[in-house]
Amino acid sequence: MEMHDLNNLVVFAGLWKEMQLEKHRSTNLFKAWNKVTDWKVDRRYELPPSNPIVVNNFMLNVKTVFKWIEMHW
Repeated sequence: MEMHDLNNLVVFAGLWKEMQLEKHRSTNLFKAWNKVTDWKVDRRYELPPSNPIVVNNFMLNVKTVFKWIEMHW
């Protein structure tokens, strides 16, 4: 089982049901979750995007997801 898969980690943390409910209530979390969970561990070897706006947007999505996890864990 892939331990870099945030979907699996949320299940193991016992937060899956809460995450599903919150994603339906918050379009911001839903969009952020989809962007962050699209990342795969193999991508760490790819060159980062040269556009700082793309990097910044991704990091804002990560922050949104982690903030939610911190509030519920």
